[in-house]
Amino acid sequence: MKKRNNFTLWLFYLILILPVIVLFISKKTNTSNEKRALTPFPKLQWTSKFPEQFELYFNDNFGLRELFVEWNSKLKINVFGDSPKPELALFGKDGFIFYNAQSDWIYQYYSNTTNISKQEIIKGLSYQKSVKNKLNKLGIDYILGFFPNKHTIYSDKLPLAMSLQITNKPSFTNEFISYFNENNFDIIDIRKQLFENKNLYQLYYKLDTHWNSRGAFIGYQNLFNQAFSVLNIKPFDISEFDISPKKIYTGDLTQMMGLGEGKGKGFSDIEPVFTPKDTTKTFERIKPIEGFPPGTIITKNNNAKDLRKVVIYRDSYSTALVQFISLHFKEVIYIKQNKIDIDFVEKLKPDVVMSICVERYLHAKLTP
Repeated sequence: MKKRNNFTLWLFYLILILPVIVLFISKKTNTSNEKRALTPFPKLQWTSKFPEQFELYFNDNFGLRELFVEWNSKLKINVFGDSPKPELALFGKDGFIFYNAQSDWIYQYYSNTTNISKQEIIKGLSYQKSVKNKLNKLGIDYILGFFPNKHTIYSDKLPLAMSLQITNKPSFTNEFISYFNENNFDIIDIRKQLFENKNLYQLYYKLDTHWNSRGAFIGYQNLFNQAFSVLNIKPFDISEFDISPKKIYTGDLTQMMGLGEGKGKGFSDIEPVFTPKDTTKTFERIKPIEGFPPGTIITKNNNAKDLRKVVIYRDSYSTALVQFISLHFKEVIYIKQNKIDIDFVEKLKPDVVMSICVERYLHAKLTP
């Protein structure tokens, strides 16, 4: 009996100190499965803030942390049916998960609490007019647009907790679009087309914040249709592609929840993979040279009939558009940032500049 008690005691001690041992013997990168950077080790200097900084470091980096986080996530999901990170993501209806971070504007947009004044929108229109005028003077066409949040298109799939937070205030997006339209400034808005197709196809990932390739294809078609006066290009028809389903088991939302990647965790989704039937419809990715912002994608298409160079200021939502847009132009440069650098654009000498973003960053188009 005494030996068994001693074994239990030593096992308990081992469990307590094992995370510390693993922390100091493992070679760990400063990243996690939660789609964020981990807290780095603080400088070894004794200040009143060092204990707090070390605690933050240890909480983010203790040994076997990812395993414990995953176990905790599974327990909350499988036993209690709750999100392990409700401040980041919540479970909706029919397997949909929704982004919920207040720090990244998604909460403010779906709840209609952005608190952006009419005066800011007025100033934003003035700024966008100045951008367009500067580019036009350089002989460059300008296109402005946005793509809707998953919450906007699939509001019927939102969890009750999120639905109850929607206020009766006017939508900032509607106010933005209305004011720009009233003042004859065109902006790409494809919400109507996505609403018309949402019951025919799944357009956004269930496990991810982004739209899938089916949604992106509708976005591409209507971007070209609405900007036809500038682009003068008819988009490809869906009949020109083979579409095959690919099963996936993770997305950025499941990773935020600490569920990691891989099969066997109770989550799955379908990715529609588009392949052009015409094998001449292709392009290649070129490695950006020094001087381009991080995240820049450059494509060259030697089979393109349109010889124009296009620069697109974009965010991660536009990544799924590359497979379609780059089929049309000789060269496309996708710059992952919101601010349009006129001096940099002038050096690139494009024929067209697009500024497109996901809906929750639409307010960023109001200022330089």
